[in-house]
Amino acid sequence: MAQQPSKRHLSFFAASIFLFISLFPASSTPANIESAKDLYSKKEYQKALSMFKKIAAGGDAEAQFYLGTIYENGEGTTKDLKKALKFYEESAAKGWKYAQFRLVELYGSDDRSIRDEGKAFQWRKEAGRNGHVPSMEALGKAYYEGKNAPNDYKEASRWFLAAARRDSLPSMMYLIKMYTFGQGVETSDQQMYFWLLLATERGLKEGKTMVANCETYMTKEDLEKARLQAGYWTPKSGPLEADE
Repeated sequence: MAQQPSKRHLSFFAASIFLFISLFPASSTPANIESAKDLYSKKEYQKALSMFKKIAAGGDAEAQFYLGTIYENGEGTTKDLKKALKFYEESAAKGWKYAQFRLVELYGSDDRSIRDEGKAFQWRKEAGRNGHVPSMEALGKAYYEGKNAPNDYKEASRWFLAAARRDSLPSMMYLIKMYTFGQGVETSDQQMYFWLLLATERGLKEGKTMVANCETYMTKEDLEKARLQAGYWTPKSGPLEADE
Protein backbone atom coordinates (compact mmCIF):
# COMPACT_ATOMS: atom_id res chain seq x y z
CA MET A 1 0.00 0.00 0.00
CA ALA A 2 1.42 3.38 -1.04
CA GLN A 3 2.47 5.62 1.80
CA GLN A 4 0.29 8.71 2.14
CA PRO A 5 2.07 12.07 2.38
CA SER A 6 2.14 13.50 5.86
CA LYS A 7 0.69 16.87 6.79
CA ARG A 8 4.25 18.09 7.18
CA HIS A 9 5.08 17.08 3.60
CA LEU A 10 1.90 18.68 2.30
CA SER A 11 2.65 21.92 4.12
CA PHE A 12 6.18 21.96 2.69
CA PHE A 13 4.82 21.27 -0.81
CA ALA A 14 2.23 24.08 -0.55
CA ALA A 15 4.84 26.53 0.70
CA SER A 16 7.15 25.59 -2.18
CA ILE A 17 4.41 26.16 -4.72
CA PHE A 18 3.58 29.54 -3.15
CA LEU A 19 7.25 30.57 -3.25
CA PHE A 20 7.55 29.50 -6.90
CA ILE A 21 4.48 31.50 -7.88
CA SER A 22 5.64 34.57 -5.93
CA LEU A 23 8.83 34.66 -7.98
CA PHE A 24 6.73 35.39 -11.05
CA PRO A 25 4.52 38.39 -10.20
CA ALA A 26 1.38 39.03 -12.18
CA SER A 27 2.08 40.96 -15.37
CA SER A 28 -1.44 42.27 -15.87
CA THR A 29 -0.48 45.95 -15.51
CA PRO A 30 2.39 45.89 -18.06
CA ALA A 31 0.20 43.93 -20.47
CA ASN A 32 -2.69 46.34 -19.96
CA ILE A 33 -0.58 49.47 -20.42
CA GLU A 34 0.92 48.11 -23.63
CA SER A 35 -2.52 47.12 -24.89
CA ALA A 36 -3.86 50.58 -24.05
CA LYS A 37 -0.92 52.26 -25.80
CA ASP A 38 -1.49 50.06 -28.82
CA LEU A 39 -5.14 51.11 -28.97
CA TYR A 40 -4.09 54.75 -28.62
CA SER A 41 -1.57 54.45 -31.47
CA LYS A 42 -4.33 52.96 -33.63
CA LYS A 43 -6.52 55.98 -32.75
CA GLU A 44 -9.08 53.80 -30.99
CA TYR A 45 -9.30 56.53 -28.40
CA GLN A 46 -12.46 55.56 -26.56
CA LYS A 47 -11.23 52.02 -25.94
CA ALA A 48 -7.82 53.35 -24.94
CA LEU A 49 -9.40 55.90 -22.61
CA SER A 50 -11.40 53.24 -20.82
CA MET A 51 -8.33 51.04 -20.37
CA PHE A 52 -6.06 53.90 -19.26
CA LYS A 53 -8.63 54.92 -16.63
CA LYS A 54 -8.61 51.45 -15.07
CA ILE A 55 -4.80 51.33 -15.01
CA ALA A 56 -4.45 54.90 -13.73
CA ALA A 57 -6.82 54.11 -10.86
CA GLY A 58 -4.03 51.90 -9.53
CA GLY A 59 -1.60 54.83 -9.54
CA ASP A 60 0.26 54.09 -12.78
CA ALA A 61 2.14 57.28 -13.76
CA GLU A 62 2.35 56.46 -17.46
CA ALA A 63 -1.36 55.80 -17.71
CA GLN A 64 -2.06 59.08 -15.91
CA PHE A 65 0.15 60.87 -18.43
CA TYR A 66 -1.78 59.34 -21.32
CA LEU A 67 -5.05 60.42 -19.73
CA GLY A 68 -3.69 63.95 -19.50
CA THR A 69 -2.82 63.82 -23.20
CA ILE A 70 -6.22 62.45 -24.15
CA TYR A 71 -8.13 65.11 -22.21
CA GLU A 72 -5.82 67.88 -23.42
CA ASN A 73 -6.40 66.96 -27.06
CA GLY A 74 -10.01 65.80 -26.75
CA GLU A 75 -9.27 62.38 -28.21
CA GLY A 76 -12.33 60.16 -27.94
CA THR A 77 -13.80 62.47 -25.34
CA THR A 78 -14.54 66.12 -24.70
CA LYS A 79 -11.48 68.32 -24.42
CA ASP A 80 -10.97 69.24 -20.77
CA LEU A 81 -7.81 71.11 -19.72
CA LYS A 82 -8.67 70.92 -16.03
CA LYS A 83 -8.80 67.13 -16.17
CA ALA A 84 -5.66 67.11 -18.32
CA LEU A 85 -3.76 69.16 -15.74
CA LYS A 86 -5.05 66.95 -12.93
CA PHE A 87 -3.72 63.79 -14.55
CA TYR A 88 -0.47 65.43 -15.66
CA GLU A 89 0.16 66.59 -12.09
CA GLU A 90 -0.58 63.14 -10.65
CA SER A 91 1.85 61.62 -13.13
CA ALA A 92 4.47 64.35 -12.67
CA ALA A 93 4.34 63.98 -8.89
CA LYS A 94 5.48 60.38 -9.37
CA GLY A 95 8.47 61.58 -11.37
CA TRP A 96 7.15 60.90 -14.89
CA LYS A 97 9.31 63.38 -16.79
CA TYR A 98 7.09 63.71 -19.85
CA ALA A 99 4.25 64.92 -17.65
CA GLN A 100 6.60 67.39 -15.95
CA PHE A 101 7.70 68.75 -19.32
CA ARG A 102 4.09 69.15 -20.44
CA LEU A 103 3.12 71.02 -17.27
CA VAL A 104 5.96 73.48 -17.88
CA GLU A 105 4.60 74.20 -21.35
CA LEU A 106 0.97 74.47 -20.28
CA TYR A 107 1.47 76.63 -17.19
CA GLY A 108 3.88 78.82 -19.13
CA SER A 109 1.57 79.18 -22.13
CA ASP A 110 -0.35 82.28 -23.22
CA ASP A 111 -3.66 80.66 -22.29
CA ARG A 112 -4.82 82.88 -19.43
CA SER A 113 -7.23 80.24 -18.16
CA ILE A 114 -4.33 78.00 -17.11
CA ARG A 115 -1.23 80.21 -17.16
CA ASP A 116 0.59 80.13 -13.82
CA GLU A 117 4.21 81.30 -13.75
CA GLY A 118 4.70 79.98 -10.23
CA LYS A 119 3.67 76.46 -11.16
CA ALA A 120 5.56 76.65 -14.44
CA PHE A 121 8.73 77.54 -12.53
CA GLN A 122 8.10 74.77 -9.98
CA TRP A 123 7.69 72.08 -12.63
CA ARG A 124 10.56 73.49 -14.67
CA LYS A 125 12.79 72.79 -11.68
CA GLU A 126 11.45 69.27 -11.35
CA ALA A 127 11.86 68.70 -15.08
CA GLY A 128 15.37 70.12 -14.97
CA ARG A 129 16.34 67.82 -12.11
CA ASN A 130 14.88 64.97 -14.14
CA GLY A 131 17.14 65.68 -17.12
CA HIS A 132 15.08 68.00 -19.34
CA VAL A 133 17.75 70.17 -20.97
CA PRO A 134 15.44 72.98 -22.23
CA SER A 135 14.20 73.38 -18.64
CA MET A 136 17.81 73.58 -17.40
CA GLU A 137 18.54 76.26 -20.00
CA ALA A 138 15.42 78.21 -19.06
CA LEU A 139 16.26 78.05 -15.34
CA GLY A 140 19.79 79.25 -15.98
CA LYS A 141 18.49 82.17 -18.02
CA ALA A 142 15.82 83.02 -15.42
CA TYR A 143 18.39 83.22 -12.61
CA TYR A 144 20.90 85.04 -14.82
CA GLU A 145 18.44 87.73 -15.89
CA GLY A 146 16.38 87.82 -12.70
CA LYS A 147 13.13 87.19 -14.58
CA ASN A 148 10.54 85.09 -12.71
CA ALA A 149 13.41 84.18 -10.35
CA PRO A 150 15.92 85.99 -8.12
CA ASN A 151 18.96 87.41 -9.92
CA ASP A 152 21.48 84.78 -8.82
CA TYR A 153 24.57 84.16 -10.95
CA LYS A 154 25.69 81.21 -8.84
CA GLU A 155 22.39 79.39 -9.30
CA ALA A 156 22.40 80.36 -12.97
CA SER A 157 25.86 78.86 -13.40
CA ARG A 158 24.70 75.63 -11.76
CA TRP A 159 21.89 75.16 -14.27
CA PHE A 160 23.98 76.28 -17.25
CA LEU A 161 26.72 73.83 -16.27
CA ALA A 162 24.20 71.00 -15.95
CA ALA A 163 22.74 71.80 -19.38
CA ALA A 164 26.15 72.34 -21.02
CA ARG A 165 27.31 68.97 -19.72
CA ARG A 166 24.35 67.58 -21.64
CA ASP A 167 25.50 69.23 -24.87
CA SER A 168 23.53 72.50 -24.73
CA LEU A 169 25.19 75.07 -27.00
CA PRO A 170 23.24 78.07 -25.57
CA SER A 171 24.42 77.13 -22.07
CA MET A 172 28.02 76.79 -23.25
CA MET A 173 27.79 80.33 -24.63
CA TYR A 174 26.62 81.67 -21.27
CA LEU A 175 29.45 79.84 -19.49
CA ILE A 176 32.04 81.41 -21.78
CA LYS A 177 30.84 84.81 -20.62
CA MET A 178 30.49 83.81 -16.98
CA TYR A 179 34.02 82.35 -16.73
CA THR A 180 35.34 85.47 -18.45
CA PHE A 181 33.75 87.90 -16.00
CA GLY A 182 33.50 85.71 -12.89
CA GLN A 183 29.69 85.67 -12.78
CA GLY A 184 28.68 82.99 -10.28
CA VAL A 185 31.97 81.17 -10.87
CA GLU A 186 35.63 82.02 -10.36
CA THR A 187 37.21 83.74 -13.35
CA SER A 188 39.06 81.09 -15.35
CA ASP A 189 40.67 81.44 -18.76
CA GLN A 190 41.10 77.68 -18.88
CA GLN A 191 37.40 76.91 -18.29
CA MET A 192 36.33 79.74 -20.58
CA TYR A 193 38.53 78.35 -23.37
CA PHE A 194 37.37 74.77 -22.70
CA TRP A 195 33.71 75.69 -23.22
CA LEU A 196 34.66 77.89 -26.17
CA LEU A 197 36.32 74.93 -27.88
CA LEU A 198 33.23 72.77 -27.38
CA ALA A 199 30.88 75.55 -28.50
CA THR A 200 32.97 76.18 -31.61
CA GLU A 201 32.78 72.48 -32.52
CA ARG A 202 28.99 72.81 -32.26
CA GLY A 203 28.77 75.73 -34.64
CA LEU A 204 29.25 78.84 -32.51
CA LYS A 205 29.33 81.82 -34.86
CA GLU A 206 32.68 83.63 -34.67
CA GLY A 207 33.94 80.76 -32.51
CA LYS A 208 37.11 80.23 -34.54
CA THR A 209 37.93 83.93 -34.35
CA MET A 210 37.42 83.90 -30.58
CA VAL A 211 39.62 80.79 -30.23
CA ALA A 212 42.41 82.47 -32.21
CA ASN A 213 42.12 85.58 -30.05
CA CYS A 214 42.38 83.58 -26.82
CA GLU A 215 45.56 81.95 -28.09
CA THR A 216 47.25 85.35 -28.28
CA TYR A 217 47.11 86.02 -24.55
CA MET A 218 46.46 82.77 -22.67
CA THR A 219 49.31 80.81 -21.13
CA LYS A 220 50.51 77.70 -22.92
CA GLU A 221 49.71 75.64 -19.83
CA ASP A 222 46.07 76.80 -19.69
CA LEU A 223 45.62 76.23 -23.42
CA GLU A 224 46.99 72.69 -23.24
CA LYS A 225 44.90 71.80 -20.17
CA ALA A 226 41.71 73.08 -21.81
CA ARG A 227 42.45 71.22 -25.05
CA LEU A 228 43.11 68.01 -23.15
CA GLN A 229 39.90 68.45 -21.17
CA ALA A 230 37.92 69.05 -24.37
CA GLY A 231 39.52 66.05 -26.04
CA TYR A 232 38.34 63.66 -23.33
CA TRP A 233 34.96 65.31 -22.79
CA THR A 234 31.77 63.37 -23.47
CA PRO A 235 28.25 64.70 -22.88
CA LYS A 236 26.11 63.43 -20.04
CA SER A 237 22.45 62.51 -20.19
CA GLY A 238 19.66 61.88 -17.74
CA PRO A 239 18.74 63.38 -14.35
CA LEU A 240 21.00 65.62 -12.31
CA GLU A 241 23.68 63.79 -10.40
CA ALA A 242 24.45 64.35 -6.72
CA ASP A 243 27.33 66.75 -7.43
CA GLU A 244 25.38 68.96 -9.86
